[in-house]
Amino acid sequence: MKKGFIVFILINCVLLGNVYAIKEENDYEMLFVFNKYRPLTPDAESALEVMAEIEAAANRQLLDRLPEEIKPAYEDIFFPETEGDEYLTSPIDRVPKFHKYHPHIAVISGIGWDHVNVFPTFDSYLEQFRIFVDTIENGGCLIYDSNDIEARKIAANAKVATYGYDIHKYISDTEDTNLIVDNKKIKVLVFGEHNMKNINAAYNVCKQIGISDDIFYQSIASFKGASRRLELLFENKERNNLVFRDFAHAPSKVLATVKALREQYKERFLTVVFELHTYSSLSEVFINHYEHCLDNCDKAIVFYDPHAVAIKKLEMMSDERIVDGFARKDICVVHSKDELLQMLEDVQKENVVAGFMSSGDFNGLTTEDLRNIF
Repeated sequence: MKKGFIVFILINCVLLGNVYAIKEENDYEMLFVFNKYRPLTPDAESALEVMAEIEAAANRQLLDRLPEEIKPAYEDIFFPETEGDEYLTSPIDRVPKFHKYHPHIAVISGIGWDHVNVFPTFDSYLEQFRIFVDTIENGGCLIYDSNDIEARKIAANAKVATYGYDIHKYISDTEDTNLIVDNKKIKVLVFGEHNMKNINAAYNVCKQIGISDDIFYQSIASFKGASRRLELLFENKERNNLVFRDFAHAPSKVLATVKALREQYKERFLTVVFELHTYSSLSEVFINHYEHCLDNCDKAIVFYDPHAVAIKKLEMMSDERIVDGFARKDICVVHSKDELLQMLEDVQKENVVAGFMSSGDFNGLTTEDLRNIF
């Protein structure tokens, strides 16, 4: 066997398994024998967060198995993963990507209608998940959010073992969040009910692939969250301000993000700016799905860029139609970066939590722009 590392890289997998170290004249020849299971999280609601949590635990378990003298060299090791995507494979292969993966372990963390340009009805969207569940390998399992009505229906017809999960027990107090495990508190760096669900989803996958509870909770305690998912951009301690960004664009995700910010920062003024950017969000036939999504904040602003509408070859909506879609009469609609910055100048700027949600970039809005305001 050649000296060095032999690594079997599997796409759409968490690489994890038994690690054997053979010492030969102060060198280590490592053979990673990976678990046969292929965990996969469809791109439904919280795929990236769940995947990142699984990866963090897998990294820690692998490091714990390495010899102490070489462990520091591999502290930043990462495992390749690909989320399951329900969008089409290609223009000439109009089948959702996740129909091709055939996982052993699948996670459905929630189902919210999206991509209305490809799936024009909610049932046509749901059908992709029904087909996906039938692609899980024999002897595999489906892990799903038991609070999600549609996920529950799909799981009921699965031909493999199913495991429903709920919100992990937690308490949120004085802007801190602690998991409750065996009547003990474990402080975590992520917050919000949806993140507590994601933690339980990741926990269930980790149980299936042999990661111990101790390793899992050690990892979660230091887990800072996935990039652009309730990511703290900066804090201004002088003004007692926090500014977050989030990739939220589907209605259920927008609702969950606003709820999380409100729950964690009850005593601060909450400003939320949401950009309509995806084909679905810019479609008049879909806008009503955002009804009441921005209710739970003090100031709500919707960013609606005519250029984005033109690129997607859609009809412009009036500001009044957008306000009606969100069902909140005091929502402000802006159409450019300059208009947004001007409006933010007139909003409370101390003791503030501001959340910026978009799969775009608000016409080139920068962190420095926001620092100048908050």
